[in-house]
Amino acid sequence: MTISEIRNSGFYKFITNKMSKFSFTLCIGVCICYWLLCLGGEALMTFPTDSIFLAFLGLYLHLIIGIIIFLEILNSDIDFTEDKFLRDFLIFMAIDLIYGSVLVVLAKTYERCKIYPFLSLDLNTIVLVNIVLLVIFFNVYQMFYFIHKHKDNNKLTKFYGTITISENLI
Repeated sequence: MTISEIRNSGFYKFITNKMSKFSFTLCIGVCICYWLLCLGGEALMTFPTDSIFLAFLGLYLHLIIGIIIFLEILNSDIDFTEDKFLRDFLIFMAIDLIYGSVLVVLAKTYERCKIYPFLSLDLNTIVLVNIVLLVIFFNVYQMFYFIHKHKDNNKLTKFYGTITISENLI
């Protein structure tokens, strides 16, 4: 099987077109939300001060991953389709709402199950935090489409250069 056959397969197009937008939205959204929750204080997110390793892992790794994912999405070659924008966003938000609801139920049911410190606050505050997180995810999801809609491949190719892969590798 050659690389051109793999790139023309339906599975590859699904992975690159659908999963890239979900993973980009999730990764960039989590990085932004983590930093905002850390800026919100100890009641929202625990700021790691006892270990330099935990501080690097928690804070700077979220920044580095966000920058790398952003540069990767600029360099990726994705077939842009705007017709399924709303449907795919609703799927992503449904998954996000289910995940958030399960976290809240577990945190309120079992006192030991506190993944994030803001889950120990009252329910109204948790709902407000989750609404802000959903708005951030929506903005990042829109950013994915904005990047690919207005991406000028010639400028990116000049900046990053071209990479050629031999089709005889596979």
